[in-house]
Amino acid sequence: RSRHVNLSTADYYLARFAHSLPGPLKLLGDAETDFLGDRLKAIEIDRPVFICGLARSGTTLLLNLFAQLPGVATHRHSDFPFVFVPFAWGRLQGRMGKTAEPVERAHRDRIKITKDSPEAFEEPIWAYFFPASHDPRAVHRLTAAHRRTQFDDFFLDHLRKMLLLRGGDRYVSKGNYNVARIEYLGDLLPDARFVVPVRHPVAHVESLMRQHQLFTEYSEHDARVPQYLQARGHFEFGPQRVPVNIDAEDAH
Repeated sequence: RSRHVNLSTADYYLARFAHSLPGPLKLLGDAETDFLGDRLKAIEIDRPVFICGLARSGTTLLLNLFAQLPGVATHRHSDFPFVFVPFAWGRLQGRMGKTAEPVERAHRDRIKITKDSPEAFEEPIWAYFFPASHDPRAVHRLTAAHRRTQFDDFFLDHLRKMLLLRGGDRYVSKGNYNVARIEYLGDLLPDARFVVPVRHPVAHVESLMRQHQLFTEYSEHDARVPQYLQARGHFEFGPQRVPVNIDAEDAH
């Protein structure tokens, strides 16, 4: 099968643009919050669900299943790259034509997607407020002691925006890196629910190795791939791979 990923020029440059300007986009996100005003304040964040765990453990499958339930609000592929202003970008996306036919995603794992398929897009926000989130020399575990008011306010408003945009009453996210932030999120959102899938170790390691080889080959054929993955907040496989460091002994 082809080892070329289907990455359009427009998608690449939009991702690079958004990745290079997180500060201004954060300010636009604040302006969006002010614009929505009382509409956001009236929204209750009720028992949000965070699907988190190691890559290739089944988090995408679980997200797809949760997304089919009534009242569930999730991120979608179309929310990228302007995740700091989800409401404005989502409304614009809604006017940009019909959804194309589903295609198999780059992982070659038989999961077919469209721009309306659920996806994980919290990571650029975490990375902006916690710049060491993917530094291989840093400890990535975040607890209640690491709470930052600026992040907390922005993140909670982001969740409200997703509920408003999708017309839902339960926020569900997939964020593999949130497995190292359960203590933080549990303190921020005491009624949150966490789903951590565990896969058989042999099958899990085999899948991780296969994906790392696949995305490494993509990157060898197209130098844009690692940069695009970094913009999306994906460091699980490929040449930009960074392990999750839980304690100081893991960091190097």
